[in-house]
Amino acid sequence: MVNKTLQKKSTTNTAITVRITALAVLVITFITYYPSVNSDFLNWDDDRYVLNNPYIKTKDLILTVLPFYKKFEYSRRHPATRVFQAMRIWVNDELGNLEAVIPQAIELLEPQGRLAIISFHSLEDRIVKWRFRDFAKQGIAKIITKKPIVPSEKEVGENPRSRSAKLRVIERL
Repeated sequence: MVNKTLQKKSTTNTAITVRITALAVLVITFITYYPSVNSDFLNWDDDRYVLNNPYIKTKDLILTVLPFYKKFEYSRRHPATRVFQAMRIWVNDELGNLEAVIPQAIELLEPQGRLAIISFHSLEDRIVKWRFRDFAKQGIAKIITKKPIVPSEKEVGENPRSRSAKLRVIERL
């Protein structure tokens, strides 16, 4: 989306403003969803980089993020993975949609009806856990799974993508 905007803009100042704005949104989003990020990310001055090297390809963004991950060689996940995940969460408003859908789903349940939600990262799981607790405290529902159900080692071996999945269930009273 930013690339198309940059291509349509004729003046250099407008293009630079769009680039800096996009970077600001990225930084704010990343820090909001991943507060454990290296604090150098907050103090980084990107003006020189933005003026000389616009993000034209995904690799450009990756190269911008890499300097903030000093222990990359010891991790099995690429450091840009979280950046792209934070961008996807923000663009799709995934957490806001999850917050909105849980009360609607509870409302639609018949008595003794159950709602099961699979979350795939800690931000989603935290929202599900808190919302389920709220409904249990209000006496609207009871929590069936006190702790989330996670995949077995065998299942993770067969399906590595399942490693982060957590299932929580609540029942309408």
